[in-house]
Amino acid sequence: MIEGLARSQPIDGMELHVVGDGHLRSQDEQTAQSTGSAWRCTFTARSPITAFRGFIAAADLCLAPYQPSRFYDGKITFSTLKIPEYMACERPVASVPHGHILQLIDHQVTGFLVNNNADAWTALFRSMPSRQRACRNGRTAAQRVASLSWNATAARYLELGYRAASAALPVVLLLCHHYAIDVPLLRNRQHGVRDPVEHQAGGKPREHESA
Repeated sequence: MIEGLARSQPIDGMELHVVGDGHLRSQDEQTAQSTGSAWRCTFTARSPITAFRGFIAAADLCLAPYQPSRFYDGKITFSTLKIPEYMACERPVASVPHGHILQLIDHQVTGFLVNNNADAWTALFRSMPSRQRACRNGRTAAQRVASLSWNATAARYLELGYRAASAALPVVLLLCHHYAIDVPLLRNRQHGVRDPVEHQAGGKPREHESA
């Protein structure tokens, strides 16, 4: 992404702000220096969550440059949280066309789908939308995620839990048995503490049902 910014000769006034910390930060800073784009890049260290509201509010476009090759089988299988958060703040998002992201970002409508390589980022930065268009994209993005909430997510998990329990109740009970009894027993043994049930039985190990 930083290399793409350097190659694109972007419009005057365009800046890249990288917020947060991580093991790749020093590498990204070196890339900015070596490509001559350091003057366009600002690296902000780890910040309190309350500061992110200001960062997002100041942005015209939010970036989520995931690298699929770093995920198992080259596929992003988790549901990213930062993208819908950006969208809920009426900000269009540029990210990779993979997995759940395809359900959130509609190319050139709620954001931009960009393969995470220098050529793709160069093309995006050379054709950056106007601020007015970015605002329209952002409003559409917010509408796209308006139905998403933690309450809705919790209700969905509950629904799936009920469905799984009704389809395989014995398996669920067996898992509950192992989590409720066997795991504390293992922890006690690791710390040299006798299990209370074993103690009552005169030190004899308990017998557990097998699957």
